[in-house]
Amino acid sequence: MSDPSIPGKARPLLLSYKSTLRKMSLRKYIVVKGRPILFPTDLIHAEVAGKQNEVESAGFFVIIKDKKGKRVVCIGESSSLSIASKPERDQKLIASYLGIAEEH
Repeated sequence: MSDPSIPGKARPLLLSYKSTLRKMSLRKYIVVKGRPILFPTDLIHAEVAGKQNEVESAGFFVIIKDKKGKRVVCIGESSSLSIASKPERDQKLIASYLGIAEEH
């Protein structure tokens, strides 16, 4: 089924993008006291954070593998916490936590 709001020429690109995203494992995260907490998408940001933690940022991330190696990409926000991601900072924190060198 096609989306009439997407111009015809953009549809193949969108399908390719969606196919690529399916190959990546989208996960959620929160940052508390400068440390990332990573978890699967079936959990809710607010439930993982709890009431006692002050969350600095929250969103989604993927690990992208390409010719240059691996890199972390952070996007989005947590609707349950009403807190956005801080992609540039969060990507570095998560990459460091996972032992992924930032080469890009």
